[in-house]
Amino acid sequence: MRQLREAVAHSSTRIDALRDEQYPNWVHRYSYLAGLDGELPPKDNGKDAGGAKSKPGDKGFGVEAVVEETPVGRSQLDYLRRLVEQLKREEVTSDGEFKAIGVLGSDVYDKLMILQALRKDFPHALFFTTDLDSRLTHSSQLSWTRNLVIASHFGLELTPALQTPIPPFRDSYQTALFYSVLRAVDSLEAVPGPNALKLSTGALFSGEVMPRLYEVGRHGAVDLSADPVLAAAALPSIHLPRSDVDPATGALSLPSMRTLGLLLSAASLMFLCAILINSQLWSLCRGRTLASLLAMLVLTAVMVVAFLAGARLDGTSGEPFTFTDGISVWPTTSLRLFAFVLCVIFFAHSWWRLWESDRDMIRRFRLRRLATLVPRPSGFWIGIHHWLPHSSDHAEARQLWHEYRWLGTWQDRAWRVVPQVGVYGVFGIALMLLFGFPVTPCRGSACFTFNYIILGVSVVAMTLLMFYVVDATRLCRRLIKIMIQTTIEWPRRLLTREAAELEVDPAYVREWVGVQFIAKRTEVISAMIYYPFVIVFLMAVARHSYFDRWDFPAGLLVIFTLNALYAFGNGVLLRRSAEEAKREAVRQLKRRLKSLSGAPVSQQGQPQQIERMMELIEQTRDGAFLPFTQHPLFGAIALPTGGTGLVFLLEYLATLF
Repeated sequence: MRQLREAVAHSSTRIDALRDEQYPNWVHRYSYLAGLDGELPPKDNGKDAGGAKSKPGDKGFGVEAVVEETPVGRSQLDYLRRLVEQLKREEVTSDGEFKAIGVLGSDVYDKLMILQALRKDFPHALFFTTDLDSRLTHSSQLSWTRNLVIASHFGLELTPALQTPIPPFRDSYQTALFYSVLRAVDSLEAVPGPNALKLSTGALFSGEVMPRLYEVGRHGAVDLSADPVLAAAALPSIHLPRSDVDPATGALSLPSMRTLGLLLSAASLMFLCAILINSQLWSLCRGRTLASLLAMLVLTAVMVVAFLAGARLDGTSGEPFTFTDGISVWPTTSLRLFAFVLCVIFFAHSWWRLWESDRDMIRRFRLRRLATLVPRPSGFWIGIHHWLPHSSDHAEARQLWHEYRWLGTWQDRAWRVVPQVGVYGVFGIALMLLFGFPVTPCRGSACFTFNYIILGVSVVAMTLLMFYVVDATRLCRRLIKIMIQTTIEWPRRLLTREAAELEVDPAYVREWVGVQFIAKRTEVISAMIYYPFVIVFLMAVARHSYFDRWDFPAGLLVIFTLNALYAFGNGVLLRRSAEEAKREAVRQLKRRLKSLSGAPVSQQGQPQQIERMMELIEQTRDGAFLPFTQHPLFGAIALPTGGTGLVFLLEYLATLF
């Protein structure tokens, strides 16, 4: 009875001590009952080992056990559900969601079950624990243990000189025990004077045993320990050295300048061979185009070098440089940088394609400069809805064309696009404030700064590209609408030439010429729909959880969806406008055909000519008149699905030039 009374008093003292513990107001402390699975560990003696029930971790590390939450028996799993509910209520009543959640305890199975219970309800929180254990890195547990940060005095093995030939241990306690045995049997003894340890073979190691920091990656625990930069005479550590650190300097091991130089030289040589082999590519690369390509290559090389230099600014205390472990932001940053470069390429390529289209259309439809100066079309600085059909219901094709080109100059586009980008940016920030900003799993101030810079320029470039493509689409739609509502006077020599080629009367080719004009122009404009979809796709892939602890909050999902829908919707409207122009052309020819009923014998061949022109217009399958399954719109919406969209994209890229 006296022992029971002492035990109760001791427990009461410990509870009072827990109540008296003081924490900052931003730290919230919660407890759980040890032995959540309620199972007895197997006994050590051989006789009874088969009678004791094994830990649930022996069959999937507790995955099956968490499913059963019945509040009966020895199992305490039902406490996990109430713990989650308590934490969720705390998030609502406190100053926001939890930024980090620490799971501390001595039983690894308890840690695994707590992580499994909490991870899905707190996807934005950083989870951390102590004591590295191989069960935390098992493939069956990665759904809730990946990106788990672990502070541990030891890893699973020591430096090869001490570990050989013993394989890595199961947990850090075994490694600590192995180190203690080496010290106890004087296999690793202290050296008098300097803080050093001497192996029996004579090798010296640092006597300062620094704790280690790990993060669970896709292929195991990745060492993130911030080792100080090694001095020339510094002794090596007893810990296993980081694989991404140069042992001579203690700096991160990144591709050397020699390696980068060889890669760039190989790429330049391949490009030179392609120019010499392909005559079309050679003709393309002459003059200013070659200078532009060289400037783009130099800019890309400078950006790659700056990117690698930025990755090293934080040293070993910063973000690791890995692409497949799923614990680094550098793959995401690389994709964003690639998206920015693609935006620049798409801008340059679109201007070149539009200029080339202008030149071809001027030659094809004889749209030479007018003898008299064309007045600048009245318009609003943020829109084009003031560009209206002429009041006389007739318009000369050359005048309409030059009005269209005037509104398509880069100055006018900038006046329309930039304000829209600013308004859209304010809208995006408002969504982020409403739904919360995305998680940025960076380490080190340089990593945060570098990531924000690249994110900012890539987002601005993506938004500018989207509104630029939409503006080009809307301007083309306005041109088609004016052509539908106006009788277009085409150059007489153009009508005569087309009539001679088609062997019809010049009076019946006006509608055909208008449809061909729309097809040729929309062939370039419709292809531009790929640009924003490719960039949005890349930016979305960059936030995939494969690379790191990235999330996709509702606000960001809304922004990406609006980007895609806005570009796609304008592409659909352009196609509808073109189809409407085709139907209007056919209706006009039908009215002419109807007016020829009962015509004299001298005009008997004209109905056949009109019917032929109607058939040619109906068979037009270029530009915006392509079937939907062959239209760039279909490839754009199929791009996120994988195979089909990528096939369409590769087919388009193969015909870019």
